[in-house]
Amino acid sequence: MLHMTKSLRHATSAAALALLGLAATPALAWSLPQLAGLELEEMDGVGIEQKLGDAIPLDAKFQSDTGAFVELGDSFGDVPVLLTLNYIDCPLLCSFHLETLVKTMAGMDLEFGVDYRVVTLSIHPGDSVEQLAGQKARYVTEFRGLRQDAGEAFPEAQALGGWTFLRGTRAEIDRVADAVGFGYSWIPEKSEYAHSAPTIVCTQDGVVSRYFQASGGDPTTASSDFRLALVDASDGKIGTLLDALFLQCFRFDPGSGSYRLAFGMLRGAAAATLVALLAGLFFMRRPGNPGPPSAPGRSGDGDGPGDGGPEAPENGSDDSTPRWLDVARN
Repeated sequence: MLHMTKSLRHATSAAALALLGLAATPALAWSLPQLAGLELEEMDGVGIEQKLGDAIPLDAKFQSDTGAFVELGDSFGDVPVLLTLNYIDCPLLCSFHLETLVKTMAGMDLEFGVDYRVVTLSIHPGDSVEQLAGQKARYVTEFRGLRQDAGEAFPEAQALGGWTFLRGTRAEIDRVADAVGFGYSWIPEKSEYAHSAPTIVCTQDGVVSRYFQASGGDPTTASSDFRLALVDASDGKIGTLLDALFLQCFRFDPGSGSYRLAFGMLRGAAAATLVALLAGLFFMRRPGNPGPPSAPGRSGDGDGPGDGGPEAPENGSDDSTPRWLDVARN
């Protein structure tokens, strides 16, 4: 009976997760791989509350993968930052998340470590500096390998300098997690965290700009969306003129985590163009507004003086004066 009850509870949890995923709530849908098999009460507070436009605590204090004691803001200042929250012993989702991120970064033509940086904050206070350094070396090596496969040798020092792994106390971790709306929960029975897997795009001064989910979708599309998000977050400091024009016509959809054509803007531009055309036609056709003058007669066609055409006006007006103007004068 107890076994049947537990099976029923697991089935109920799975059904709830499926419904939550189908309900198009990205925060919960992102968590599905990590939440599978958890009880409903274990999922309480887990997910993402998007806090676009909010500032993150740049004065939060951590220890980096080099052992140095730093503030979060030390990784900000001049270029946008991709922020992730993960931990070392995560059984599935974190490695999937960071491997997907590496593939996305390798597909962008922005220069890692120069045009943008990456910060990975461990949500587990027990992760050591040595473990962080090992994780960093792993993903930097993967990134450089993908770029080399594409025919480009990427400098190791630049890649290592572009990605920072951080560890800290629970209080400092939660300051950042709360600021970006990252909800997670420790499950003692399983010795793991229930959490989601967002990559958070931040501006150079630490303002939340975009959220992206870790997914197994088209890497080319993901690279394009990440690139535009970084260009957008940089306030024009990176990217091209074409990027700026593109961002005028496309808007980021937080629900889908991608850029979509701004139909409202296009409709507005079309309406303004139509109004301008109608206004022009109205002023051209209004009473008293003269039309274009008639074309002058050609020499020898029988319409000019001395060729059998009409004689010059007796009132002494110049024959070159348009007839529509004479009528207006009379």
